[in-house]
Amino acid sequence: MTKSPDRKLRRNWKVWNLAYKYEDEWFLETARRVVEEMPDPWPVQVMGRPPHPPKGLFLSCVYKVKKKIGYRGVESELEANPGLVKKLCLLRPVGKSTLQEAMDKIPEEYADKFLRKLNEKFKENEKHLVTDGTGFGTNRYEKFMRKGEEEMRRKFQMYYFIGTHYWKLILSQRVSRTLTGADSVMFRENLKDVSFGETIAGDKAYISKLNCELADQKGLKPYFAPKDNMSVKSEGPKPYERMLQEYYGSREAWDPLYHTRSIAETLVGRLKQRTGKILSSISETIQKIEVKLKGIVNNLLVLNLVRASHLLGEPPLVPV
Repeated sequence: MTKSPDRKLRRNWKVWNLAYKYEDEWFLETARRVVEEMPDPWPVQVMGRPPHPPKGLFLSCVYKVKKKIGYRGVESELEANPGLVKKLCLLRPVGKSTLQEAMDKIPEEYADKFLRKLNEKFKENEKHLVTDGTGFGTNRYEKFMRKGEEEMRRKFQMYYFIGTHYWKLILSQRVSRTLTGADSVMFRENLKDVSFGETIAGDKAYISKLNCELADQKGLKPYFAPKDNMSVKSEGPKPYERMLQEYYGSREAWDPLYHTRSIAETLVGRLKQRTGKILSSISETIQKIEVKLKGIVNNLLVLNLVRASHLLGEPPLVPV
């Protein structure tokens, strides 16, 4: 006897197929519209040979991450497809070395600003937010001690985000090399970019008196899993005490809102499936930019889905 899947919604394939059909076209159209509203990511030189447009190089780097190909692969596509050159705001095809240099030039602040501008085009009413972190491996390795023995492991970049529950849009993102203890700190940084929502859910790594208070100041009701040593008598700011009272007093009402957090795992899975779980860049500076571009790619694809849903007048998910 097979167990039936424990889910309430399934994909509306009419909407998803339309989004897949025009994926690249809508993706580049939205990205170009956003980047044209912004200044150049870095100053343009005025001496010598006319350079490639910085905005076009930024879009080319976003396109590289979306396609999960190397700099040489982007160069080949631009040589073979003159129409793609125009869509990426370029004047002529770009070489792999130029693209790699461009990736190194992109400021983290510019990627963050692009994400915020992109999210301004998201007009859906999302009530529930989720927060989590994950790691992206690299092609470099490092030594570490395990049970008194020296072993090798991949180097990595930790990625922390706040996303929406239904559409799985990334509202805010931070990248850190720190493995432990950064979840709570990065949550506070990510919270600065959040401007809507009613609840926010996270696991035990995010529960603290300060985090609950900051979430409340943003108009968000926190649902963070309490640690084992906490009780209903634990003292702190009102949002913190209220959350613990609800947890220990009415779990039946508290659990469904906390378990919206599981969507964060879905978001992480989708992000790694669509953009890859291994970073191709060698430099740690470029690795951080590459991770942030993955979040931008995710949101551009979400906006494709929103567009398809509006065109058909149907939701992307329907009851099972």
